[in-house]
Amino acid sequence: MEKNNIAMTQIMGYKFLALGFIIGIGAWISGLALGDSCAELLGFFDNYNTKQEGTANGASSADADGTSITYDLTYHLVTTMYTYFVVSAIAVGGYIFGFVFLGQEEEQ
Repeated sequence: MEKNNIAMTQIMGYKFLALGFIIGIGAWISGLALGDSCAELLGFFDNYNTKQEGTANGASSADADGTSITYDLTYHLVTTMYTYFVVSAIAVGGYIFGFVFLGQEEEQ
C-alpha cells in the first residue's frame, strides 16, 4: 500500500487488526494442539523398550526380535504425521480465512 501511495484509513486499520487477530488465533490454537499431543506422540519413541517383545494371543513365548517394533513404530509414526498435518491445516486455515474474509491480497 505504501509503495502504491495508498493512504490507510481507519476502517483499513481495523481490518488489518482483525486480520492479525484471526491469523494469531489460528496459530495459537494449532500451537496448543501440537504442544498437547507432542509429549505423548513423541515421548513414545523415547520410552520404547526394544529389549521387551510382545506375545501372540495365548502364547507362552515371546515373538521373534523386532516383530513388535515394526507395528508399533509404524502406527505411532503415522499417528504423529497425521496430527502434524491436521494442526498445520488449522494454522493455514486461519491464515487463508483471514485474507479471504477480510478481502486482503498478498503483495507479490
